[in-house]
Amino acid sequence: MERRKISEAEVTLTFSMPDDIISVREGRKLLQKIIFSEAERKEMLIRIVVDLETPKKVVTVYRTSKIKKYRR
Repeated sequence: MERRKISEAEVTLTFSMPDDIISVREGRKLLQKIIFSEAERKEMLIRIVVDLETPKKVVTVYRTSKIKKYRR
């Protein structure tokens, strides 16, 4: 998160209120949420890949401006 300059607040918001939950494969989900990035000064899509094994594990977190490409 630090390397990609994604705040803990953005990740927490995406976890608690995702816009979309997509099943990637068995045991893995993708959570995504549109946020307004102050740094970028535009809407961005936060995407979090989560492994649902116990305990849940975040595989990756990233931000993209390609909202239309990834939203369903």
